[in-house]
Formats: sequence, C-alpha cells, structure tokens
Amino acid sequence: MSSPLSPADPVLVGRVIRPRGLRGEVIVEPLSDHPSRFEAGAELWLGGNSLIVAKARPDKERWVLLFEGVTSRDEAEELRGGELVVDASSLPLLDDDRYYFHDLVGCCLEDSGGTRLGTVTGVVPGTPGWLEIDHDGKTALVPMVRAFLREVDLEGNRIVIDPPAGLLEASGMAGEGVVSEGVAGAAEDDRAKSSTRVEVDAV
Repeated sequence: MSSPLSPADPVLVGRVIRPRGLRGEVIVEPLSDHPSRFEAGAELWLGGNSLIVAKARPDKERWVLLFEGVTSRDEAEELRGGELVVDASSLPLLDDDRYYFHDLVGCCLEDSGGTRLGTVTGVVPGTPGWLEIDHDGKTALVPMVRAFLREVDLEGNRIVIDPPAGLLEASGMAGEGVVSEGVAGAAEDDRAKSSTRVEVDAV
C-alpha cells in the first residue's frame, strides 16, 4: 500500500532486473550517477512502497541488493521489473551547465527568433551530448554546443539556440516551428577551439 510519505516528484534511479539466489537478493540496473543511492541504509521507493537497502555490493555494471524484509526468492520475484525511485528534492545540486536528464526531457527548443523547433524527448550522452528532438512527428538530434546555445531556462521549460547555418537543415528541422515544450544544455564547439564540454548528468 502506498505511503503518504512516498515521493511527490519521483525520479527513476534504478530498475530491478531479477532475483539472485534464494535469500531475497535482487540484481538492479542503476540509472543514477550516484553510487550512494544503493548503499546499505539507503531508502528507495517501488510502487509507492518504501524499501530500505540492507546489504549492497556492485556486480560489474549492476548492483546486487538485499532489501529489509525481503528474505526469500519468492518475495524477491515480486520486485522483478520494478522501477526504483527517489524524490527529486533529494537530488544533489549541480554546477552550472550540468543538468539531469529528467530536467531536459519534455522541454521546448526554440531559435533566437522565437520559432519553436520541437520537444526534447531524450538525451544522448557523449562529448558533446545531443538532444533528441521530436519535430513534427520526426526525430532529430541537436548537439549541446555552447557556441550557439543562448539560454537554458529550466523554470520556463525552454532552450534558446542560435545555430550555425545548415544545422537545422541537416537535422531536418528547417521550416515552420512546432508549438511544444522544451529545455537544453550545451558544450564548447570545435570552432571555439576548446575541449570544455557540458556534462549532462543522469540522476
């Protein structure tokens, strides 16, 4: 049953893959850059229920967790496929030019003339990172490059870019704008001859 203390603004930090062994352990795929999320004593939420990590150990790129009160494989099986969340208010503050994926997804991208270009539907990590944009039902990728990023307004749920000639055409985004919502971040372009890149954090 859901607790009145369950996250009001849940953010996904991991996913239960399957049980491991016979004593209630589960294998978890982390969707967070912060290992402390999975340390013993950490509180996670699944389906509105609080889960306290009793034991934890890394296993390659995953975690093996034992939650308090889960003592058998059958009980662990009930967690299979479950999404582990925390409240957004518990996330660490980030430095300037660093953004959590969930802050960017669902935001609006527009050019400096006010034309709305599409909705941010995903973030592709890398150097630089890329924003995945839904433009009139089609997917386009826009690099997060500081050289033409003009404004990131998370509260206003928008990003303003001033892209170099040809970028929008190459991305399939030229023409009439799409009324939508969005936000984005950027890194230094090669033209700026700088290796500084914006880091867009996962949760």
